[in-house]
Formats: sequence, C-alpha cells, structure tokens
Amino acid sequence: KRLNPEHKLWRAVVINAFDDTMITLSDRKSAVQKIEAHNWILQESRDYREVCEWALLDPEEMREHYISALKRKVIAFTKKQVRWAEYNKIYKVLSCDISVDQKRLIRRRLDELRKEIHDTTTSYTDSIILEVL
Repeated sequence: KRLNPEHKLWRAVVINAFDDTMITLSDRKSAVQKIEAHNWILQESRDYREVCEWALLDPEEMREHYISALKRKVIAFTKKQVRWAEYNKIYKVLSCDISVDQKRLIRRRLDELRKEIHDTTTSYTDSIILEVL
C-alpha cells in the first residue's frame, strides 16, 4: 500500500528513534540520545502511541520488535552509556526548585560520578535492559 507523505514523515520519526537506540558511542550526548529513544519506546507514552498511529504502525507491535531486538542483543548498552543515564537523571534534578545546599550536594555528586564514568569501560553490559533508564 502506498503511503502518503505525512505517513512517511511519521515513519521517519519512528525509524529515527530505532536508529538512535543503535548508537554505539559512549560519550554523554550520544548516550543520552540513545537512552531517550529507548525510554520513549519502552514507556509507550501517549506521544509514542500517536506517532506510531500517524505512521500507520501498531505501537504494541513496534515495542515488541524493539524488546525482541534487546533480547537478541541486536541493541545493547555499554556500561558507560548506562552510567551516563544515571548521571543524566541526577543532572535533571538541578533544574527543579531545590535549595542552594541541595544543588551544591548534587553538583558534588555529579563531579564524582563524572570521574567514575571517565574510568568506566565501554564494554557492553551482560544484562538485557528491558526497563526505562
């Protein structure tokens, strides 16, 4: 069946998310991009469901294909990418309404974590990550 340009556009959005989950680089920006795509697919948010439907794709089926790729280790995470996910969660807290003392503690933790991440290997994790990071 021929797709109209709008459907093709939304399919490109879904394809881009799947492509992002294949990122192998372990720098912070690349890792965060990969993790955000991973979370977007696994969380099945309203946004994810709508984009799939606009692309004429079944959101559950797409998610199942993604989980299958994770289980077959077609998509995998490096230890460094997983650590960047942890770092990013903590970093986001800085934008919340918290005290100066709390921010200072968070910044100190981020400094420590950044040093740990620097020393973390870029080898792939042994575990299959089927949850939101």
